[in-house]
Amino acid sequence: MDSFFGGIMLIIIIIMLFVYLIVTYVMFIFVSKRFKHDTLMVMHKAIQTAILPYMDIINTGEEWVLSKKKTGNTENIFINSKDGIKLYGLYIFDKRNKKIMILAHGYRSTVNIDLYSSCKKYFEMGYNLLLINQRATGKSSGKYITFGIKESEDIICWCNYFNKRFKNYSIVLGGISMGATSVLMAARYITDDMNVKAIISDSPYVFPYDEVLYCIKHYFHLDGRLFINMINVWCMLFGKFSLKEKSVIISLKNKEIPILLIHGENDDFVPINNSKIIYDNYLWKKEFVSFPNASHGMSYLVDSERYLTVINKFLSENV
Repeated sequence: MDSFFGGIMLIIIIIMLFVYLIVTYVMFIFVSKRFKHDTLMVMHKAIQTAILPYMDIINTGEEWVLSKKKTGNTENIFINSKDGIKLYGLYIFDKRNKKIMILAHGYRSTVNIDLYSSCKKYFEMGYNLLLINQRATGKSSGKYITFGIKESEDIICWCNYFNKRFKNYSIVLGGISMGATSVLMAARYITDDMNVKAIISDSPYVFPYDEVLYCIKHYFHLDGRLFINMINVWCMLFGKFSLKEKSVIISLKNKEIPILLIHGENDDFVPINNSKIIYDNYLWKKEFVSFPNASHGMSYLVDSERYLTVINKFLSENV
């Protein structure tokens, strides 16, 4: 009798899970179609509005990168990720440099917007640069962006590539927004023989799950709790990742890598409290610098002189 009722309960549970998946799938399709366009428009409009006053700086950075391409000081590099995705990076080099800075752009952004403007200055500090296209972006393949979860493992693939190619080159990891979270999460995989000397993180979020929850509420004025678990189920089914599987705090636990946290005080996409939480919970060498009047990922453009002074000091002390 017990086995009979046990079998009935198992069947009921299976049916309930099946119904849940069907219902969440229908809701997922509805929400995707209803808000995908709005989401992209909100992000596109916010980015364009924010960068408009600084287009001269961005264009100057792009011209410098193009000049390096013309002189043969760049290389297009493709490697494979841990899960078989083709990853692309633009390598800008001077053979005399023995240090490499690996830079990652943000969610649905590009190296042009996020990284080009500061490249010349980092290069002049003595760093070769790798500007990576995050998975499912630009020349990198893949169908799904994973909010830094699998991107953090991609960062390690790049570190391994350069450690094999250039013995004993010092590596610095840097990123903006999702790229900032990616390089911080990558810390969990870093070992002493990888030669990673420091991490620069501009506008990171602590936990992908919380960031998605925040954006649903902040931008669309919806109760994110109604959607977040549904979104996570389909992330697991389609993207093979969970929004809950990694956080920056856990990734940095028991690590001894100097980190520099930078955040704009007017950031309403990834609130500055994220960097404060990371700073408070990291127990090794760290620095936190905020920039007044800077929105998300805009600290360099708002005050490039101070930004570069902070970074140059941090790197000179740690690399």
